[in-house]
Amino acid sequence: MNSKPREALPRTEILINLCSASPELRARMQLMEKTEEGVEVLSSTGPSRDPSIDIYLIPVSLLSFVDMIQSFSSKAIIAHGPAAGLVSAFRRGCTDFLKEPWDEHELLLRAHRFCGPSRVDYPWGRIELDHYLCRGPSGTVLLRPGEEKILRALMRRRGAVVSRRLLLNLLDPELDGESRAVDIHISLLRKKMRRILPSRVRTLILTARPLGYMLR
Repeated sequence: MNSKPREALPRTEILINLCSASPELRARMQLMEKTEEGVEVLSSTGPSRDPSIDIYLIPVSLLSFVDMIQSFSSKAIIAHGPAAGLVSAFRRGCTDFLKEPWDEHELLLRAHRFCGPSRVDYPWGRIELDHYLCRGPSGTVLLRPGEEKILRALMRRRGAVVSRRLLLNLLDPELDGESRAVDIHISLLRKKMRRILPSRVRTLILTARPLGYMLR
């Protein structure tokens, strides 16, 4: 049964409805709540109607939940499961897909794409990403979907290395580890961002070979 609506609480950065009876997955999400500031997880065996939910997380084996959710909410739906379920998930109407195995960092990076603008502040100004528009002190550029996914991931974990494998999964779960897709997107992203940065700032995206990339 669906959980009852919660009492009014101070708004968290993001509220995820985990639609699963798996004890292991629920334990993982509880741990994520404790370690990730601003994240709250509402667990239920079926989709909750709580209007403050930002993301619905459902197993690919229960895609029937998609129709139920869409009957009362327009919020994002992320399915998770084996790679073979990716096409079915998108055809059914899911917003995104997590290919097994996935971890909590990947879930949050995907989820934050659907929860409003991201921003980081520097001594010389602010960089803000709102959907596909990236704004800086010197102007605004329009990003392609892959560029937006990568930049949002780097902004979310600013100062930490984001692995190439994780960025590949964000671009396309079916890409293999030898793909150069991430490097190509990073190169194009750096060029676009130069147009919105102060002239004295060469780049914000640093390479951490062979691990991945990070936002300074």
